[in-house]
Amino acid sequence: EHINLVKEMISIMKGYKAGIRITKTKEKAINLGGFIDRFNSLLVMTDIGGYAHAVMRVIEELGMDCIYLSFNKTPRYIKKLLAEHNINIKKIRFVNCVKFSKEGDINANPEALTEISLALEGLMQKINGRFFVLVDTISSFSVYHSTNAILKFIGLVNSKLEKYNCGAIWVAIDSESEKGLNDKIIPLCDRFIKI
Repeated sequence: EHINLVKEMISIMKGYKAGIRITKTKEKAINLGGFIDRFNSLLVMTDIGGYAHAVMRVIEELGMDCIYLSFNKTPRYIKKLLAEHNINIKKIRFVNCVKFSKEGDINANPEALTEISLALEGLMQKINGRFFVLVDTISSFSVYHSTNAILKFIGLVNSKLEKYNCGAIWVAIDSESEKGLNDKIIPLCDRFIKI
């Protein structure tokens, strides 16, 4: 019975368009001035309802090459969402950590931080010019990892940013349940903003 239910859900989802609608408004721009030049790591905290909107705004406003570490949503879903909002997905390379592998993306086991780190560094070495790593979402890491392991991972990735002339944007859910982790991440980043 469970298998039939899953098959039915998959058939429904195949034709489903990414469902988050982002309306363009005259919002104040996110202050990303100096990103990579004066600071390399940024923690973006947003509520669960505004998280997809925050990710779209950051990618759109930076407009540069991106390594998208997908820990929360499948790259297929994110690609649909980006395309629906006219964001050039050819500038984005995906590392898929959502246990559904898809050809064309780099797949990494969400339980293996070393594997994820190696995948990121491999992509960092291949990109010429300025780019950023976007981690969607650091809050999701707590499903598989302790707070200490997450903090070490952030420190490791942040330590490589200058070497590759890039930046990292860590997206976190701003909620009471994530407050403890978020409070520990803030000192590891050059800046943090709430969207």
